[in-house]
Amino acid sequence: MADHGEVALRMLDPRWTTLQGTVRAWLHHGRIRRRMAESVEETEPGHGPSPSEEVETVTRVWVERDGRSRIEVLSPHGRVQHTVIDDGRSVLTVPEQGQIMRTDRGQSPVQMQGVWTGDPRALLGVVRLRFGPDESMAGRRAVRLEVLPCAGERGSLPAGDPVARAVMTAGGYAIVDTRTGLLLRFEARDGDGRPISRHEFVTIEVDEPIADEVFTYEIPTERQERTPAEIQLEMLEQAGLDVSGLDRNDVAAVRHAVDEHFRQMREEQAPQGAMGPVARGRRALAETVAPLGPPPDDVD
Repeated sequence: MADHGEVALRMLDPRWTTLQGTVRAWLHHGRIRRRMAESVEETEPGHGPSPSEEVETVTRVWVERDGRSRIEVLSPHGRVQHTVIDDGRSVLTVPEQGQIMRTDRGQSPVQMQGVWTGDPRALLGVVRLRFGPDESMAGRRAVRLEVLPCAGERGSLPAGDPVARAVMTAGGYAIVDTRTGLLLRFEARDGDGRPISRHEFVTIEVDEPIADEVFTYEIPTERQERTPAEIQLEMLEQAGLDVSGLDRNDVAAVRHAVDEHFRQMREEQAPQGAMGPVARGRRALAETVAPLGPPPDDVD
């Protein structure tokens, strides 16, 4: 039987040096919106079309603790749709199509934001945890925890992310790896006990060496690496602006020109009424990892 005290201590400071695996996420946007509406912090409705009620995604991750990382988001057909590589010096963003962009590491402080790595500290202080029976998941010894909502305690969650607040402060359950303290699965549930989200490791390897090649990317000759300043200058040129007087190596000057361009656009649109933000469409998953679908005990 797992030592609950030891597991609790490991959750405070998870024990791992490298992490690699396949992460699967399932979200029910309708229930998440209802959960957000119940929060006193949610005051304005969203604009634009709503995404599909149920969305499932698969992401592959390779992470060195406080070091390098690689994230691959898979398309519904199993292709690598988007890759982000942090080699410790710079961050390379590689979409399946379109511009490849490299930024200084200091300019991309949130490249891992929104990527599930099973960090239990996201739960601590915002919910209450109750230990349950031992379990096994992804080939690892684990323990089940009941997650109980703790109203009014959201201090450690991103203030600008109402979805994260809605999910991480809800009730539900978690499966915790007894050796590392990492969450192997977290399922959030609404007040009626129905799942609103589930994040889990389909596969996971901890403290296994990661080859240096994982954190490199050979850019095809037909695709050109661009800096953010170059992409922004091209955008200004396509908008009909004369950028001949701008120093292409002066990142601050280019950023200022872009900000000024959008400021003028907002002023021109203001008399006609500002348009609200449009939600981006999401695509359901159908790829090499079998789709998760609604949790089996999901009853409307």
